[in-house]
Amino acid sequence: MLGDREISAFRRGYYELLSRAYLEPPDGTFLHLLRQGVDARVDAAQNLHPALAEGWRILRACLVDHADHGPTLGEAVADEYGLLFISPVQPAIMPYESWYMEKEPYGPSLAAVRAFLHRVGLEKRESLPEPEDHIACEFEIMGQLIVRQEGAAEKAEEERWLHLQGEFLRSHLLPWVLLVCRDLEQHQAAKFYQGMAILARGFIELEQEALVEWGPPTPRRDLLAARVERWGGPTFDPLQIGKKKREGAEGEEAGQQGPACP
Repeated sequence: MLGDREISAFRRGYYELLSRAYLEPPDGTFLHLLRQGVDARVDAAQNLHPALAEGWRILRACLVDHADHGPTLGEAVADEYGLLFISPVQPAIMPYESWYMEKEPYGPSLAAVRAFLHRVGLEKRESLPEPEDHIACEFEIMGQLIVRQEGAAEKAEEERWLHLQGEFLRSHLLPWVLLVCRDLEQHQAAKFYQGMAILARGFIELEQEALVEWGPPTPRRDLLAARVERWGGPTFDPLQIGKKKREGAEGEEAGQQGPACP
């Protein structure tokens, strides 16, 4: 882990992939990139974790089934994303830490994520439409922690960022993300996102092993254990993950939820 840029690039790449997949419906470019080399990804994943390989196999089936019908695949993914994550009342899946831990939007878990970002000096992108405890945002936070690790000038600094990765993984991702993956795996509307959920589960289980010696031990968090009176909003100004901003129309469209696959 320490000083190994090949491992850090591998980990960062997965976090970026998962963040992009859950933030908004994959567009044609993203789906095309997933389809390229997917056979090699399945083969490589078999040596790492069975769930990682199974996730890629399901994604490959989804992508190959529509290989000759690009627009149809995009529309199917968009429809699936809408069924799972978008609803005028309440989506089938609420991919927020506060919802899984406290059964309330904008709950104490969101305050805790924002406090973590404030403490370590990270910021949320302005163009990011979701609160910081959304699954895509938490994946992006881990990716940004790895970016900081890769840019460390000294061993002690790199160790600090690895300890923060272990802390965030155990404090925020592990208590609830595997539950989201389970719900997606079992949902009848999930096809593309069933594969993505299994992929995420396998990767997070790998991360749990990789970061076992990094970061302080964190107390067990039970669902609803932190439930308090409904929290009214952020404890400080919204932060921004990273300094990068989307350009042009992409920034204007950031507030819109997008499509999903069969």
